[in-house]
Amino acid sequence: MYVHRALHRLVSGLNLFSTASTVSPLGLTAQIILQLSLLPGPATAHLPSLVTKAADHLKRFEKSTDINVLSRKGSRQGSLLVSLHAAHGLHDQPMLDDPLQLWGEWVEALWRATMTFENKHPAWDALTCRLLLWRAIIGEGSIVGEWARKEVVRNLCGQVQ
Repeated sequence: MYVHRALHRLVSGLNLFSTASTVSPLGLTAQIILQLSLLPGPATAHLPSLVTKAADHLKRFEKSTDINVLSRKGSRQGSLLVSLHAAHGLHDQPMLDDPLQLWGEWVEALWRATMTFENKHPAWDALTCRLLLWRAIIGEGSIVGEWARKEVVRNLCGQVQ
C-alpha cells in the first residue's frame, strides 16, 4: 500500500522532462510498475490507476519530444532504463541519448503490466498500438513486440474465418 501511494505521488507530480538530456522518473516508474505487476499473489487495486497516469505521461512525452523513427529502423541498442537493483551510482543521471529507445522500453514495460490485470485496462489498446509500432520500428529486436504482433495477427485471422 505504501509503495503504491509513493508511486502515485511520484507519477502525479512528475515534471516530465525538465531537461532533455536526462532520464525522467517515468522510466523508473514504468519499471517499478512492471515489477509490482509481476509479484506473485493477487494484484493490487492501485496498480491500474498508476498505469493510467504513466500512460498519460507517455503521451505527453510523445508530444514534447522529436523522435526520429527513420534513423532507427531495425536496430535496438542496450537498455536505457534505470536498473532497479543497482545502488551504486543511484544519484547519477543517465543520459537520454535515444528518446525512441526509451519510449519503446516504457511502452513495453507498461504494456506488460497491463497484461497481468484480470480485466482489460483502458490503456491496453493504446499501449498495444504503440507496442506494435515499436516492433515495426526495431524489427524482431523486441521480443515482447514480436509476440504481441503474432497474437494480434492470429486473433485477426480467427475473426475472419
